[in-house]
Amino acid sequence: MADSVTVVLPASLSAHAGGEREVEVEAQYVRAAIDQLVTLAPELKPHVLDSEGALQPFVNLFVDNMQVHDLDQQESPLKAGTELLIVSALAGG
Repeated sequence: MADSVTVVLPASLSAHAGGEREVEVEAQYVRAAIDQLVTLAPELKPHVLDSEGALQPFVNLFVDNMQVHDLDQQESPLKAGTELLIVSALAGG
């Protein structure tokens, strides 16, 4: 059975999730949490994943403050109460 995980979104992405800054998903692994997130909020998908389903290069994931470098670590386990933080890098000049 999957555990309840809180996905925390930055303000820049919350508009694509109905204004929600936190979304609860049921997942045991990082990849499953991301997949469920973009299923619940499809407008987020192009902002989080590229056309091949890989993590966008400007998106960083943190599981309880530990960085997950890419979705190749998709089997990183999650447990009940875990926070999965999505951070979008800012660019400018």
